[in-house]
Amino acid sequence: MKKSLLLYLFILVILLNIFTYKYFSNELVFEQNRYTSAEKKWKESLNLANDKLINANYFSLEKNENAQNYFNPDNATKTIQIESWFLLSLKNYWILMLILKGIPIQDKIK
Repeated sequence: MKKSLLLYLFILVILLNIFTYKYFSNELVFEQNRYTSAEKKWKESLNLANDKLINANYFSLEKNENAQNYFNPDNATKTIQIESWFLLSLKNYWILMLILKGIPIQDKIK
């Protein structure tokens, strides 16, 4: 009785080891496949976002010479400094908002 019990326990342990080995080896392959597929999706979405950004840069003032020539038609051959133009337009916007609110602007602007 004792020998048969030990034999059954030994067979059970061997089977558990085999199933555990198969489970962990398949899990490793599954994880590797999952990461490669996720990496492909991320690369595709990154490339798509990069393409959209490149297409959107066509309409930005920094990259589009036609838009710069529209704002500065006197020097059509030279590009304008975007930072100085932006600060000037921001200052003009601030002055306009002060005028619309009825706040006197002589003391505020130098």
